[in-house]
Amino acid sequence: MKQVALAVARLVFGLFYAAIGLFGAHEMLTNPDAAWPAYNEAEKELVAAMTSAGFFAPVVILTCLVGGTATVFKRTAPVGLLVLTPLIAMIFLYHAYLTGAYVHAGVQAAYLAVLYWLHRDAFIPLWNYGRRVAA
Repeated sequence: MKQVALAVARLVFGLFYAAIGLFGAHEMLTNPDAAWPAYNEAEKELVAAMTSAGFFAPVVILTCLVGGTATVFKRTAPVGLLVLTPLIAMIFLYHAYLTGAYVHAGVQAAYLAVLYWLHRDAFIPLWNYGRRVAA
């Protein structure tokens, strides 16, 4: 039962971010001048600063596509989580400090933390410097 719950949680999370990446890529290709929504002055300033160079949107889209797709598959899920972590941290901070959407910020961060916990065995080699881990 635990394995089924883990697979469903991993699939939902991965497909969510992969879909965001696909939608973002579609929007960028079909409507490159579309503005990201911003609801208050601080958001407008941050979004303007991030999008003015044309660098930010492709990086976010690529991160969502690569991280989400990798998270869908059991073998590459830990790598997908590692790829998505900086983006989700940024989303968390953005919503926590600029929009006040604490629930939205917390849900994604908590979901990521739960998936990290459920895949914790895959990260053991990262913390065992020079020691061999029995397979």
